[in-house]
Amino acid sequence: MSGPVRRRPTLGRCLVVLTAVAAAIGLPPARAGAAARVLEVGPDSAYAGLAAALAASRDGDRILVHGGTHPGPVVVEHAVSMIGEDWPVIDGGGKGTVVNFKKAGGRLEGFVIRNSGNLLEKEDAGIAAEGQVTLVGNRLEDVLLGIDLQTAPESVVERNTVVGRDLDMARRGDAMRLWESHRSVVRGNRVRRGRDLVIWYSQNVTVEDNVVEDGRYGLHFMYASGSQVQGNYLRRNMVAAYAMYSRDLVYRGNLLQGSYGSSGYGLALKDSDQITVEGNVIAGNRVGIYLDNSPAEEGAVNVIADNVVAYNDIGAAFMPAVKHNRLGGNSFVDNFQQVALVTSGTFSGNDWTPEGRGNHWSNYVGYDADGDGVGDLPHVERGLFASMLETTPELRLFALSPAQDAMDLAARAFPVFQPPPTLSDAAPQVLPAPSPLNLPTPARGSLVALAAALLLGAGLVARWGLGLGDDGGRQQVAAPILPRGGAA
Repeated sequence: MSGPVRRRPTLGRCLVVLTAVAAAIGLPPARAGAAARVLEVGPDSAYAGLAAALAASRDGDRILVHGGTHPGPVVVEHAVSMIGEDWPVIDGGGKGTVVNFKKAGGRLEGFVIRNSGNLLEKEDAGIAAEGQVTLVGNRLEDVLLGIDLQTAPESVVERNTVVGRDLDMARRGDAMRLWESHRSVVRGNRVRRGRDLVIWYSQNVTVEDNVVEDGRYGLHFMYASGSQVQGNYLRRNMVAAYAMYSRDLVYRGNLLQGSYGSSGYGLALKDSDQITVEGNVIAGNRVGIYLDNSPAEEGAVNVIADNVVAYNDIGAAFMPAVKHNRLGGNSFVDNFQQVALVTSGTFSGNDWTPEGRGNHWSNYVGYDADGDGVGDLPHVERGLFASMLETTPELRLFALSPAQDAMDLAARAFPVFQPPPTLSDAAPQVLPAPSPLNLPTPARGSLVALAAALLLGAGLVARWGLGLGDDGGRQQVAAPILPRGGAA
């Protein structure tokens, strides 16, 4: 009895098997059996222009561009890597989006992208992608929107420079926008003169070591969750960092500085839950930390710990109904008003001494008789001058002046004038925590502000030395951390 007939595999059957294997390991079908190629663009190369190389490309190819200026808009239909040498330029000619990735798996590195269209309604951008993309070390100049990722999970946006078009804020586009781009990484970018760096409906995004300046929202989360925000410098924006309707975000080791204007928040949380704010420097803003209905969910807690909140007009501002925040180990240093309520109401339900660990208050008037670093009397925040600021903000002109000292001394001497306390910290730290950041050297344009800050520090030290701190000579006054409103 003969055995089974063995048929020699045909070319067609081999292609079917290769296609199945490629699909199993995640390769696009066109890559099965096709080797990646390097297509070179330049005066002495096979392709004279970028458009010709893209037209000849297929998935997995590498396009190496040697300098030159190449006209846009450019539409990338395949998953190719475009690598620039000697800073090749793609110029959009003022029309539409300069580079548009239509398929996941693309890469752009080492290019100058410039001169997008100018229509917000059409979302004209420097770079747009509709799927995973890697953007490394590019320069975007004179663009409306900078980088626009739409449903692009696991994308990498790293070491790019984005300079927005010089327009009024209302006419600008977002410097970066991530929409439903889960598990993406935004790292080491330099952004200036955009509108927002905004992250919508995205989970587990890493945002670290970026510098964002001169925009509206330095970093804006909307309906986002599970993201890490670390080591960013967000300076001179209208709002440094804002989270709305978001949860499980961690802000750690960031500098939030110089936010002024109608909002002027260093960090603002609205209807956001399970937020951790740890080890940041929040300095020189109109309002350092602003909490509006955060946390919002029953049982949720926000943790604000080990931050330096210094030289703001208001250190922390709360809507009166805000509860379930834990604030410990923070240093509130010489804010004009350390803590304020945005509207009238009863303020309670927040823990200012979590697990027995309070905060440092530069206006603390108690003492530390046993030298353990913890004040022997609670810190009660209820200065008459601060209370009057809530209704008469023009009085800020007299902040840190003898007039402020005289008003608060009079209120202590005559309790009938004392306003109700805003908060009580049962274990105030006598000394401020060291700065959690290695702050950069101030630029030349901020030397005047730095000199002013040093003079202020000298005045505070002299005030302490003359015994005007009401603490029996035990309290130490912190030296300035950053010049108010100055650029770092």
